[in-house]
Amino acid sequence: MQKQAPAYAKYTVDAFDWTFSTDQLGESSIEVSVNHAYTNAHYGTNADPNSTEEVGLFVINSKGQLTVANFGSFGSSAQGPKDGSNTIIATSYN
Repeated sequence: MQKQAPAYAKYTVDAFDWTFSTDQLGESSIEVSVNHAYTNAHYGTNADPNSTEEVGLFVINSKGQLTVANFGSFGSSAQGPKDGSNTIIATSYN
């Protein structure tokens, strides 16, 4: 996420909620949303702790490539690639 939006660099992994799923094709999805209760307590934000917004939807496709399906930022809805396809952001992992 930090590579996609440098503004996230100050936030730790705890600032987000992560939901993982796998579809029938074997593709894994990772939905990332803001953990408002954590960001309010640790970063001085003033967001409704009972609400959340998706900030990213990442997919590991059947070829093992990490793609971004949607990506937004705090205070805005997630935006997908302009052509509607997933954008490959990584093909190997160190």
